[in-house]
Amino acid sequence: MKRRALLVAKRATFLAAIAGVFVLMALAVLVREVVTLATSGSETADATPVIAAEVADEPFADIITAVGTAHANESVAVTSKISDTISRINFDSGDFVQGGQVLAELVDAEEAASLNAARATLTEARRERDRAAELAQRGVAPAQRRDEAESEFQRAAAQVTAIEARMADRIIRAPFAGVVGLRNISAGELIDTGTVIATLNDVRIIKLDFALPERFLATVQAGQRVDARASAYPGEIFNGRITNIDNQVDRVSRAVTVRAEIPNTDGRLVPGMLLSVEVRRDERERPAIPESALMRMAEQAYVFVLEPAEDEGLHIARRRDIEPGLRAQGRVEILNGLEAGETVIADGTHRTRDGGPVRISEMRPPRPAAPESEPAPEAESAPSAQPSPETEPATGTLPEPFELPAGETPEEALADDEAELPPPDPDPEPAAEPAAEPAPEPVTPPASAGAGG
Repeated sequence: MKRRALLVAKRATFLAAIAGVFVLMALAVLVREVVTLATSGSETADATPVIAAEVADEPFADIITAVGTAHANESVAVTSKISDTISRINFDSGDFVQGGQVLAELVDAEEAASLNAARATLTEARRERDRAAELAQRGVAPAQRRDEAESEFQRAAAQVTAIEARMADRIIRAPFAGVVGLRNISAGELIDTGTVIATLNDVRIIKLDFALPERFLATVQAGQRVDARASAYPGEIFNGRITNIDNQVDRVSRAVTVRAEIPNTDGRLVPGMLLSVEVRRDERERPAIPESALMRMAEQAYVFVLEPAEDEGLHIARRRDIEPGLRAQGRVEILNGLEAGETVIADGTHRTRDGGPVRISEMRPPRPAAPESEPAPEAESAPSAQPSPETEPATGTLPEPFELPAGETPEEALADDEAELPPPDPDPEPAAEPAAEPAPEPVTPPASAGAGG
C-alpha cells in the first residue's frame, strides 16, 4: 500500500509540473503580444515629423557670368558737311525717322541763284551745240566749231551737276531708320561742320559686348544662349544669342571681347546700359532636390529616401548615397543615385535615423517660388563697364551641405546643438514702443511774385 501511494504521489507531482510548464508558456505568449502592441503604439507616437520633397527633373546649365555694355545696332552722330545757317528743322527729340527722311535744311538762296544761272548757261550751250552740228552737217561750218560747241555744252552740264550736289549737302537726311536723340540745334543757328545736330540710334537690336577670360575661348562659341539682366528692370531676363567673338585677346587683361545680340522691339534697352550677362552652355535636365536635403559624412554625400510603411500615414527613412552636381537657386543637381518621382526628406534630416519611422508634416513643391525682387537702391556712382582682369566669372559649383564629424550619429549631433543653445528668458521685457512723432506744423506758402518777378 505504501508503495502504491508513493507512485500515485509521484505521478501527481509530475502532472502538476507539466501543468505549470504549460501555464508559464501561455503567460510568455501573452506577455509577448502585450509588448508587441505597446511597441507598435510607441513607434507610431515616436514617428519623427519631417518636411518632404519630391525629386523632379529640372533644367541645369554651366553658367559663365560677366558684365557688359549695351550698344545700338547702328548709331551715328548727324552732322553737316558745310557751315551755314539752319533754315528749317523737320524733327523733334525722340522721334522715330525713316532712312532718307529730311532732318534739317540749311539756307540755300545763293546756291539756288547759282543753279538758275548754270541751268540758263546749259540751255544756251545746248542750242549752240545743236546749231553747230546742223551747220557742220550741211558743210557750212567747220567740224572744229561743232566740237567746241559740244565741249562747251559738257562744261555747262557739269557745272549744273556740281551746284546740285552742293544744294543736296544743304539738306541733312537720316542715313537709316532709327530714333533721334536730343535735338542740339535751333532754326536760325549758324552751325559748323563738326556741330552734332542729333544722335540717331537703331535700337531694334541691342549689341551687348562683354569680356571673358581667355580660358573660356574653347567653351564659348557663336549661337550660344545668353541671359541679360538690367538694374532698371529687376526680375526681368532679356534673352539673346552670341553672334561674334573677337579675333584677339587683350594683352593687358587677358580677356576676349564677345558680342551678343538681344531683340529690343519694345525699345526698353538703350545704348550705354550696364547689363549682367550669363552665358549658358551644356543645357540639360537632371533630377534635383533642395539643398537642405543633402547630407554628407566624410567624403560621401547621401539623402534619406522615404518608403511607405505598414502603418497608414507613416514612412520609413532609408539612407541612400548619391552623387551631387551643380547648385542653382537652392536646388542641387543629382548625377547618380536618385530618379524623378522619388520622395526625400527636405527638412528634419538631423533628427532622422536610417530605417526609422517618419511622418510627413509638409510636402514641398518641386521648385519654390522666387521671392519678389525689390528695386535696387540708387548708386552714388555708376560702376565701370569694363570688368577687372583679375575677376573671373563664377561657374556652377558643388554644394557644401552639413557634414557630421567622424564617428558621430545625427542624434548625438542634434543633442550637442541643443545643449549649446542658451536657456530662454523666463520673463522677457516687452519692447518699448517708439515715441509718437509730433505732427508737422503747417507751412504758409509765400506770396506769389508779380508777373515781372
